[in-house]
Amino acid sequence: MGKKTNIIIGLIIAVFTAVSIFVLFGNSFTDGEYATDAGSLFNVMFGSTAKGYKAVPLLIVAFSLYCAAFLAAVVGAFCVGKVQGIVYIVTLLMLVAGGVLILMSQSLFRAINPTSSPAPEKIDASPIVSSVFAFLGAALGLFGAYKAIKD
Repeated sequence: MGKKTNIIIGLIIAVFTAVSIFVLFGNSFTDGEYATDAGSLFNVMFGSTAKGYKAVPLLIVAFSLYCAAFLAAVVGAFCVGKVQGIVYIVTLLMLVAGGVLILMSQSLFRAINPTSSPAPEKIDASPIVSSVFAFLGAALGLFGAYKAIKD
């Protein structure tokens, strides 16, 4: 029963991580006065020549951490013993770091693009939901690491 549980935990972590990646297609933030949209978080992250945004390196790091955490969760699901616990701990750390960086997307965007419009005043759902799913995956990774090391 323990092996099946650990496989299911790893695959659920991968699903949470995939959801946190796909949610980045939603609106990132709007300015308060005119409620104009800055675009998806991918536009903010990788820059947009049409909107005049520069790429934000720390958001690219957060996206890379999400992708690496997805791969680590899938690999960790099929590892056994203490190795599985270590992989889940690494996944947990990547998800927490990526989630925190995504939550700071408004400030990071402003630091790189100080004169661009819209000025981010209101954060939309995309960064928040992405971070919530990353933190859920991290919490499940902690549980998975505990179960893998205990078994």
